Amino acid sequence: MADELMIEREKLKLTKEEEEAADYKEEIPKERKEEIALSLFGKFLTPSTFSTKAMKTVMQAVWRPSRGMVVKELDKNLFLFQFFLKKDKDFALDEGPWAFNGHLLIKKEWTGIEQLSDIVFDKTGFWVKAYDVRAVRKTRAFARFLGDKVGTFLRCDDNELLGTEKALCFRAEVDVLKPLRRGIMVKIDGKALWIKFKYLKLPDFCYGCEVLGHTVKTKRSKMEMETILVQLGDYHCAFVDARGRSGGLALLWDKNLELTVVSYSSRHINATLKWHNQDPLWRFTRVYGWLKNQQKHRTGEMIADLKTHMDLPWLVGGDLNEIFYHSEKAGRPPRAQTHIDAFRDACLDNDLHDLGFSGCEFTWCNKREGAEVVEGCLDRFCPSTEWSIQFPGAQVQHMDSYISDHPPILLRCKPRNQEVTGRGSRF
Repeated sequence: MADELMIEREKLKLTKEEEEAADYKEEIPKERKEEIALSLFGKFLTPSTFSTKAMKTVMQAVWRPSRGMVVKELDKNLFLFQFFLKKDKDFALDEGPWAFNGHLLIKKEWTGIEQLSDIVFDKTGFWVKAYDVRAVRKTRAFARFLGDKVGTFLRCDDNELLGTEKALCFRAEVDVLKPLRRGIMVKIDGKALWIKFKYLKLPDFCYGCEVLGHTVKTKRSKMEMETILVQLGDYHCAFVDARGRSGGLALLWDKNLELTVVSYSSRHINATLKWHNQDPLWRFTRVYGWLKNQQKHRTGEMIADLKTHMDLPWLVGGDLNEIFYHSEKAGRPPRAQTHIDAFRDACLDNDLHDLGFSGCEFTWCNKREGAEVVEGCLDRFCPSTEWSIQFPGAQVQHMDSYISDHPPILLRCKPRNQEVTGRGSRF
């Protein structure tokens, strides 16, 4: 009702008395100026809702303000953060990026004179690593050049310029509403050089459209996946809807491929397929393994159950969330030997073996730095003996990724009867 009255008032023609601007003068109280100077607007980049109370607790723990802070909810996912010390406010503003439940927080300083509706939440600072930069180019000037290509250069660590780091690290303000730049082709002394970018502490990110704020890997609604499918082109898709912020699976395939989805759950998609009309039928199972240690045994139990469903050459692949050997993990305490043995035995007992790989050693990283880095080989393809006989030249490659915590893995395979012709497929 109040909104309707406001609309009606806006339609009214102002009287001459109403059109006259009333002159008001008042010195802004010192306390009010200080309150504004120590405050930030913050908006979480997500269409989803979340617990405000939980968010407050997490951000308080992350920022650790010496004298605490006050959080006021202004609108959906929009908040005012009020601090009591300048150093606490500066830390929240200048460092980061900050996120809650994977949702990126976009921060804006408060001047006290802007209308909230006029503020655009579109930019935030990221630390970026530029790879394949020659040692002679690891300078502040070149860091500024790259930073201004990513967005707007903010600063770099002078200590790292003289070090032996593999990458040139700089901080830049990035437009989060646009696709993130994966790299840049730079022409130096007449020679073109591709420089790859890795964004540190990257929150939710869509690897289909390369935009922050959502992901393709999991956690997408059916409607959002259908939109992404239109963007990708000539593909069919089987999709298991996410449950809140957990689960969610997608299997996409070329429309010319003969594929039939046989069964699915929140942890697998099971399908039969063949590349071409004359090729033999085989089975592929897309798996997303359990993450928590006390539940990891369920991945092996699911594989054992799926083995009994049909008798076809079988390929299992995906994020299995477990390793075969201690050498497949780096950082933190090693995995318990009993867990590793149980998972490996579950695969071997069901005639599944690791296909091996070339390329990057690990397929997952926790996106941290220094001693906090943890890496593991969690994604893999595991074929049955019969499948390997049918596809004797199959090869797996771990691809490069400087954005995702899970780089893509590529399977190249040819049926045995096509080894001579050279006709093959990628999966």
